[in-house]
Amino acid sequence: MRTGHRAGDGAQAWRVGGAGRGACTEVAANCAAVDVTCPDAVVAAARSPADDFGRIDALVTSAGIAGPNAPVVDCPAADRRRSIEVKLQEVFRCCRALVPSMMAQGYGYTVNIT
Repeated sequence: MRTGHRAGDGAQAWRVGGAGRGACTEVAANCAAVDVTCPDAVVAAARSPADDFGRIDALVTSAGIAGPNAPVVDCPAADRRRSIEVKLQEVFRCCRALVPSMMAQGYGYTVNIT
């Protein structure tokens, strides 16, 4: 059995009940498109769910840009570096902004999709 909650901008969160876990409960989600290359935007986005829900239990990130579409011998190194930076560094920035509150509450999950 599962229940779902639809957040205002279309995000969905599901809690799935299993044996010994008790009843399913409704959960809420906040979904935001953020320019992760801007540190201030990440910090501002990190505040919103805590203000809205009082705590943050999970962070799911998916940051990336389309890198060069060329054979490796023709791929500009600077373009490849930028693609890797967004996929790795900017996800790290999001985790760094939200994980401390999860640690303080003794609970939280992160899922990083690249």
